[in-house]
Amino acid sequence: MSSRLTRTPGLRPLRWAAVIALAAASCADHEPELGRAGGGPLPDSGGAHDAAADASGAGLPCEVEPVVTGVCQRCHSSPPAHGAPFPLRSSADFGATYPPPPSAFGRPIHERAHEAVETGFMPLINVAAPLDPPVEPLEPAEKQALLEWLAAGAPAGACP
Repeated sequence: MSSRLTRTPGLRPLRWAAVIALAAASCADHEPELGRAGGGPLPDSGGAHDAAADASGAGLPCEVEPVVTGVCQRCHSSPPAHGAPFPLRSSADFGATYPPPPSAFGRPIHERAHEAVETGFMPLINVAAPLDPPVEPLEPAEKQALLEWLAAGAPAGACP
């Protein structure tokens, strides 16, 4: 008796293996908050919570504070709005892991944010329910400063 796989002509088993591999790989970088039924925030990111840095913009360097508070926090506020999965109110928030443990796919938020900003995915301009006033793309200097800060691990800073 032969199995179905040995009777299948051509490359059909390889196609299924490729589909499974692609699905598994896409789960590693999938942002589950996108297209989520019901929207709203996902569970806590599992990062350390710093009550002193909880105020909007606390612990952010001057180069990035206006972008984070004026652009990112329109959705990544506390509590998050418009389907954003986590707040980005302080440097500590950027150091949290998302998705949170026990997910095997967790990565520091600053890495995910760097990827999203660099590729132009964020700030999210074309949302189903546009914000008023609308979200504008980052200016080149803003984007560069944010990307450099995120690439450095989003270190805490102070803006007088």
